[in-house]
Amino acid sequence: MNLKLEALKNIGSSWFGLAVNILVGFFLSPFILHRLGDVAFGLWVLIFSISGYYGLFDFGIRSSIIRYVSKYTALNKYEELNHLINTSLFSYSCLAALLLLLTGVGSLYLNRLFQIPPSFHETARILFLTVGSALSFGFPLSIFGGILEGLQKFYILNFTQVISTFARALLIIFALTHGRGLISVAAITVGLPLVASAVYAVIVLRTLPLYFGRRFIDRNSFRDVFNYGIVTLMILVGARLRYRADALVIGTFLSAAAITYFTVGARLVDYATDFVTSVAQIFSPMSTHFYSTGDFDKLRRIFIVGNRACALVMLPITTILIITGKSVITVWVGAAYVSSYTILLVLLIPATLYGI
Repeated sequence: MNLKLEALKNIGSSWFGLAVNILVGFFLSPFILHRLGDVAFGLWVLIFSISGYYGLFDFGIRSSIIRYVSKYTALNKYEELNHLINTSLFSYSCLAALLLLLTGVGSLYLNRLFQIPPSFHETARILFLTVGSALSFGFPLSIFGGILEGLQKFYILNFTQVISTFARALLIIFALTHGRGLISVAAITVGLPLVASAVYAVIVLRTLPLYFGRRFIDRNSFRDVFNYGIVTLMILVGARLRYRADALVIGTFLSAAAITYFTVGARLVDYATDFVTSVAQIFSPMSTHFYSTGDFDKLRRIFIVGNRACALVMLPITTILIITGKSVITVWVGAAYVSSYTILLVLLIPATLYGI
């Protein structure tokens, strides 16, 4: 395997996919906002913020899959790989069942916990059930995306996501221009990732000699997954509380409409940090590969090059947003939301320092 070529393909496809996602989001977000209105759009953000915490129930399993797939394939240990995949799939299936139960219970109390207008109570309940159920079913399917990351096949993931992004945009535009509303938009948004995961599954099953059965589920694999994943879980919890608690606080004490103004500024920061993430995620399975094969010189080089690359990407974006942020917001969603520039500045500076 030519690792330099793989890295270039992965980084190039990641940036291409991210550029497509940002461009689509740049045009699609104001379209959805103006079609649905402040309250409905704020409700959309609130529900996705709540369901975003479902990711914590991953318990670091995905990061363990990425690490051990990279390790076992580098060492040609396919027996251990089958134990890892089957044990992880079983764990994900149990978590999916738990999340389906929590989704059903949570839908009953949603309107009591947040400041949602009475006219949107039923919509909020259905929206939460739709999003929560889709995310629950996505847990077992997400294992195949993790396997492809471990195999350093980011270009497959990225090009599949590009197709999914275009399909999502076209379907949402079609739905909103033909009288559909918030529920239809949500169903499209959470349904297409399930389709993409099914595509990943087909590719993985054609690439690796995987077998499925109860005999491959064992405690040793579970222990390996848990011991590595628990560290990632703590990082995820910290990141989730730092970056994703805002909408919940605003929805609890202010209103769903207020979330919209916060989201405009926060979304631009997300786009900026996504560029850094798209670079950084490439180096994780590469590092595991070199560590597993004992090539520590390349491991050290990856660490240095990776940090420089992240800084090189983040600093120019931050500078541009600070200088042109108000104009970007005005062109993007309209002058009525230019007050979100303050939110942009408050979030952008620490995000930049963290990213480099």
